[in-house]
Amino acid sequence: MGMVLIAAVATLQAAALDDTLLKREVTAGIGALGMGYTHSTGRTGDFFFVPAATGRALFGGFAVEGSLSAAAPTAGDGPATSVTAQLRLGYSWQRFALLAGPSAQYIGIGPSRIQWLPTASARLGFEGWALAAGILDDHAIAPATLSLEVGQFGVGYVAPIGALAQARFPLTPTLNLLVRGLAFRLMNAESAFLTVSANFGGTP
Repeated sequence: MGMVLIAAVATLQAAALDDTLLKREVTAGIGALGMGYTHSTGRTGDFFFVPAATGRALFGGFAVEGSLSAAAPTAGDGPATSVTAQLRLGYSWQRFALLAGPSAQYIGIGPSRIQWLPTASARLGFEGWALAAGILDDHAIAPATLSLEVGQFGVGYVAPIGALAQARFPLTPTLNLLVRGLAFRLMNAESAFLTVSANFGGTP
């Protein structure tokens, strides 16, 4: 009797996951972040290596998504290393998903070492294509994004002036190589961020 109940619960959980747009997954990789600044006396810039990881779990339709990244400068006299952690909670329906939560960035110097900001993501999916939007997504680097994904490829807009592109390369039924790049300009600052990651689980 106990085995029957366990099998029934497992079957119901699998059916619930099949009816949700989002899937369980884990992504880990390395990124390169370049930032340039234009001012009255010329231009300056910094370059960072960004190891990062994200994960998503689903409990029925309820979704929990977290990410952790560190931006380490390549120059010894550059800015301090920062660590960014994000947590988003929400719900995934069959065609639509919405998550929101806090984003915290820690920098080991300065009077205010932790900066708290909101982060959110939304996704509308259909057979073969999807629309995705984010606020302070991509480890809080991009202010806001809106993208169209068709099959394994995606292109989009980064606010206020910028663009993004991504591609997934399936290696096995549950393992993808994800390459994602974005660039944008905000006032006198220009940023470009490229990541190469291994994605385990479902897509998106």
